[in-house]
Amino acid sequence: MSDVTQISAVGTSLRAHRIKAGLSRTELAHLAKVNQRTVRRIELGQVRRANMSTLRALAAALGITPADLVQAEEVA
Repeated sequence: MSDVTQISAVGTSLRAHRIKAGLSRTELAHLAKVNQRTVRRIELGQVRRANMSTLRALAAALGITPADLVQAEEVA
């Protein structure tokens, strides 16, 4: 899987987990203590490389592991 494909998959997964949790981008950003723009850019695949500490913070705010963000399985 290319870096671009993987970043896109992480963004898609992040969005699915966020929606499943019933959170807006702003709410997730607040919980994870990251900028809302960062959440948006990751979800849209507009970052070249996501910072691992940011992914950890986002995952923790969603109650999942960072590994859950990189797995391509559909979020129910």
